[in-house]
Amino acid sequence: MCVFDNRIRVALFAVGLLASAAKPLEAAEKTDATQTEFSTTHKQARVIKPMHEGKPVALNTFCLDKAGNVLACVGGDSVQYVINEDGSQQATNVSTPQQLQVYSPEGTLIRAVDL
Repeated sequence: MCVFDNRIRVALFAVGLLASAAKPLEAAEKTDATQTEFSTTHKQARVIKPMHEGKPVALNTFCLDKAGNVLACVGGDSVQYVINEDGSQQATNVSTPQQLQVYSPEGTLIRAVDL
């Protein structure tokens, strides 16, 4: 018997020991994202409802500036659905000015710029 054969036997024996000590896949701890509790990183402070001339306009996107003001891109074309008396729906195209509106952290409109 050569030294190489002995090394193979030792390696196979070691692999067998490791395999017998390993847990089967079914018994291994499983992590399920639906069972994990997550904590939130943000809290909702208020609802953003942009207005133009006293009427609500579509909020397209928003972000915050370094002072905490809300920069909101609003308006543009949108579709509004109305339910008729017979139960059918009618689509109406609504076009409002496209604006960048700046709101204070308290929610007061500071400035509106037409785009």
